[in-house]
Amino acid sequence: MSAKAYKPSKVANAQVAGGNMTEENKKTGSAAASAQRGLSSEQIGATAGDVWRVLADRGSQTVAGIKKSIDAPDDVILLALGWLAREDKLAFETSGRSVTVSLR
Repeated sequence: MSAKAYKPSKVANAQVAGGNMTEENKKTGSAAASAQRGLSSEQIGATAGDVWRVLADRGSQTVAGIKKSIDAPDDVILLALGWLAREDKLAFETSGRSVTVSLR
């Protein structure tokens, strides 16, 4: 027998993507992950306010520029952009791989 540690297969490991997770495990795992990261509508709304202020103060910005200007995780910034876009507060212009955002 080898000295290597035993590594369970994905099929045997219910915690690995592609493993045999039950629907209950998937629900509790997702809920626990977002709670653990502190992801909430309040945080997204506050970040949306930060995005608004950056665009109001500096004018049009690329998404990358907005991410650099705001101290928040990238996914929260993208959710905040989505929030403002859904409220029809933003205009988007695409140039190659870059997306420029401005206030309407």
